[in-house]
Amino acid sequence: MKNLFKLLIGLSLFYGAQVFASATVGEWAQSLMGPAKGLMDIINALCYLTGGVFFVGAIIQYRNHRKNPQQVRLSTPIFYLILAIVIILIPILAMLGNQ
Repeated sequence: MKNLFKLLIGLSLFYGAQVFASATVGEWAQSLMGPAKGLMDIINALCYLTGGVFFVGAIIQYRNHRKNPQQVRLSTPIFYLILAIVIILIPILAMLGNQ
């Protein structure tokens, strides 16, 4: 835990030095957006991955429903499918909003 704390302090000092080294407010704002873009890329990848997992889960639940309709209700795979579509659309809508 102490090592993680030291790492976070070191990174904040590194990025802080970059932020305060800028001459104008525009350069300062641009330097702050660098780490945020990397974080957004990670969040987008996680959204695609999670949506894919829910899509595969919906297919598996539908197959289980076809085998035994009393054990798995049809609403479960439908809910998983809708959730997968919504999660996959999050980064797509975010990209459209940035344009």
